[in-house]
Amino acid sequence: MAELESSRAKGKDAGQAIKQAKDDMQLSFFKLDDPILEDIRVDIQNLDINTLTPVEALMKLNEIKKKIGL
Repeated sequence: MAELESSRAKGKDAGQAIKQAKDDMQLSFFKLDDPILEDIRVDIQNLDINTLTPVEALMKLNEIKKKIGL
């Protein structure tokens, strides 16, 4: 928030300042060296979302939640 306020004082575009703040705060889910996360990443990459039914999508999300222990 402070960064956004300081950018306004400097005359930067507010949209650009918000985008920069989001980029600075974004964590990378797929760059972690955890075998469970790697397995989830592979599962997601292999999904064909155009053929999933809503129930299948919910079941897949539940499967992912079980893998991470939620």
